[in-house]
Amino acid sequence: MLARLSSRLVAAALGLALFASAGPPPAWAQDLGLNQCLEAAQANSAMVRQNPELSNWEREKVSAAGRRYLPRLDVDLYHQPKVDYFGRPLTEDDIYTNEVKVTQPLYASGAISTNRAKAVQGLAKAGLLASKASLESALEVIPAYYRLLTWRKVAALREILVAKAAELVEGARRGVGLGVLRQEDLLAAEARALEVSYQVAESRSQARASGFALKQLMGLEREQALELKAQRPDYYPQGNAEALVERTMTANASLRWAKAEDEYQSLGLALAQAAQGPRFNLIGRYGLEGESFPGPDKYAGVMLQCDISWGDHSAKAFYDFERQFENRTSFYFEQQDLYRKGLRLSLFDGNGSQVQEAEALFNRQKAREELREARLRMRADLLSLLEELKRQEQMRELAAKQSDLQGERLAVARAKAEAGAATPAEVLERELDLANAKARLIQSDFERDRILATICLMTGDQLKLKDAP
Repeated sequence: MLARLSSRLVAAALGLALFASAGPPPAWAQDLGLNQCLEAAQANSAMVRQNPELSNWEREKVSAAGRRYLPRLDVDLYHQPKVDYFGRPLTEDDIYTNEVKVTQPLYASGAISTNRAKAVQGLAKAGLLASKASLESALEVIPAYYRLLTWRKVAALREILVAKAAELVEGARRGVGLGVLRQEDLLAAEARALEVSYQVAESRSQARASGFALKQLMGLEREQALELKAQRPDYYPQGNAEALVERTMTANASLRWAKAEDEYQSLGLALAQAAQGPRFNLIGRYGLEGESFPGPDKYAGVMLQCDISWGDHSAKAFYDFERQFENRTSFYFEQQDLYRKGLRLSLFDGNGSQVQEAEALFNRQKAREELREARLRMRADLLSLLEELKRQEQMRELAAKQSDLQGERLAVARAKAEAGAATPAEVLERELDLANAKARLIQSDFERDRILATICLMTGDQLKLKDAP
């Protein structure tokens, strides 16, 4: 009774493992390597997809900032009643008043040049942001890719034991029937077979979870098949740790973007501070008036204007020269020159830049702190990866020795079983030990590949790949 129940449990577990190992058909004609996975993930990255529009926006900012060097042109065209100085209508006839005014900036406390420099830096930062987004996407894909390869290969390795376990359990059952084995030996074999099924199911579950994570990064549906080919980085870090850290500080895409952001915010602070300085504009005017368009009477003028702000107050001073030609509409019956000088003070006009300057100061400090933290974090991550690389290489060497040793122990157990000196459970235990040793070797290999690929991208090198044997 107990034997039949345990046999059914073993059969159910083996069936579950085989069902878990089945998957949908592949969605591509060929398997995908790491390069294709990286390309798909980058194409799916929201920041990478938005970058063309961001770059175009920053490019327009550069164009707009460059136009600030050019003179401003205003054209006024009016058809209105003819009035005196006090605005009272003189006649029932309307007149045409047309004026062209050109305003040329002469000096703006560096605001115009700083504004353009900030726009140029913004465009450069947009390009670096695309590289940063691509790097961040790759650093997510690499561990997911190698984790999926690891669990799929481990699951395939352990699935081989399913048939062997069933065969050994059946042999143990025959041995019990012939009286050469004890019931305890059969139960031990069935327990080992259940362990095989459990490990297969666990490996397949880990492979599915890893596949879902990689598909999400690549923008694939969970139901879509994803077949991979194993690729390894054709790379090994050269030089000592400090040399790699120094190279990373200058070539890493994330750090380059953080440096560009720091410079961008520094220019933003300089721009906010420039708003408090004096601004000089040269203004030229030419106008026509008359009862018919455009009007026979004309005037012309030139003015130098200075604007300055401090706090919530501002002042405007100007010196204006106007040549008034004969203009019967305005009751000038002979040509004359007019000179005007003026000063306007505006108190508490709310046009101060203290708030903008304080915000710019905060943004610059924030950018500098983020750059400092990014450098520290990048250094720590890189040094940790180098230490992990050494550890994985040592672990791989030990796993290889373990695999050889467990292979020898399995051969001994099989020989003893043929001679009747070992039970099927002992043989199956050695099979499990060998499979576990090979699984550790597989994990060490792919972990080493993951670390090398990550270091390569972090240090700014080009990731070159080769197909794994």
